[in-house]
Amino acid sequence: MNTATKPFHVVNLGKYSEIDYNDAQLPKKFLKELLHLTGMEISVTTIPAGVSFPFFHSHKENEELYIVVQGSGQIQADNELIDISEGSMVSMRPEVKRSIRASKETELIYLCIQAKADSLNLWTKTDGIRNPESEWVKE
Repeated sequence: MNTATKPFHVVNLGKYSEIDYNDAQLPKKFLKELLHLTGMEISVTTIPAGVSFPFFHSHKENEELYIVVQGSGQIQADNELIDISEGSMVSMRPEVKRSIRASKETELIYLCIQAKADSLNLWTKTDGIRNPESEWVKE
């Protein structure tokens, strides 16, 4: 590890509803490089009211987790249409053909987290290590 680099990275995108997508055709911001992620991809997307994601897709290896942070719409998983709104979370196995659209009334803002399916060998209960010697830094 490069000692000049911290083992954590902080990015503040601001309010979800005000994210600058740099005039991208698809208002989607990928965060893997910004956050120096090595085991997952995360993106934030804003779909205007009444608009659909421009295509259906699936993946070779990655599962996805969609987390709706604002608005409402629908996500299609294979041939099933699912209503989604703020607080909805939908997981998709790689092979599921999917697309997402905003309702006619409101834009849809969501996070999408991608990671290789079946790769999580340890998680919080089995990977977490308590550090009782650590304390909050004084401000």
